[in-house]
Amino acid sequence: METKQLFQLRPIDWRWFIVSYCFLVLFHLAPSFLIGGSKNSFQELVSFLLWIGIGTPIICAIIAWWSRGITILEPGLAAALYAFTLLGIVKPYLIFGSGYRSVAEQVVLLLSMFVAGCLGAAFGEWIQMRKEKKQVA
Repeated sequence: METKQLFQLRPIDWRWFIVSYCFLVLFHLAPSFLIGGSKNSFQELVSFLLWIGIGTPIICAIIAWWSRGITILEPGLAAALYAFTLLGIVKPYLIFGSGYRSVAEQVVLLLSMFVAGCLGAAFGEWIQMRKEKKQVA
């Protein structure tokens, strides 16, 4: 068996990347600002991590479940871009407590968002595959 057939990367579908990013902004960021405002929602690091760690995978799972085919990398990349947007929109001192933090901590945030997005998308794909198996049977 050749390793080419075992592991093959497919090209990124940029349409799902854009859809994922727009969904994250529309259904994650906008309601957060409407409900709590930027100051109260982001003051504590723990509440921010819970907010980002629960909401992002849920939205990425919905996107992957809704898409046709396998869409895992696109929501993960969109989640990382979304985190980068958060670092620019929401002042870093509101995200990380008082004062600016190092670049390493911001890179950890970007990578963790990528992983959270990919895990959420993988869960959405798993639900999609279960639904298709039920329809076939």
